[in-house]
Amino acid sequence: MNWKKFKSPNSMTRRVAMLSSHVYLIEPHKYTNIPEDAWSACYAAGCISEDMLNTGMIPPALLAGLVEEQGLVLELECAIEDAMKENAGEAFYKNGDPKPPYFSVKLGKVVTKEYLMKAWLNLQNGK
Repeated sequence: MNWKKFKSPNSMTRRVAMLSSHVYLIEPHKYTNIPEDAWSACYAAGCISEDMLNTGMIPPALLAGLVEEQGLVLELECAIEDAMKENAGEAFYKNGDPKPPYFSVKLGKVVTKEYLMKAWLNLQNGK
């Protein structure tokens, strides 16, 4: 059986349900191995495959959005690291999660919780 890696093109997890009762969750921050019989359902759900990036099959508008999202996440990772180095307690909630309002002010643009948490998880996972 052939396998291909897929991921969601934006910050939403995609759910791909097959008639065979298999369900695949395609996450935005990592590739998921999918068997060949589910490839068409993944494409129909708007997921992108790893080979699409290598062959230039992604529409330019979608690719620009992916690049912009990755840039923001990298920028947030740096800002979180800086806040940790500065021991800025006001940048984090009591549970340790970063505060979106703090980083919005620090970066001078609106920072949503989903992008901030993606950056935070990347730092925790060492990506």
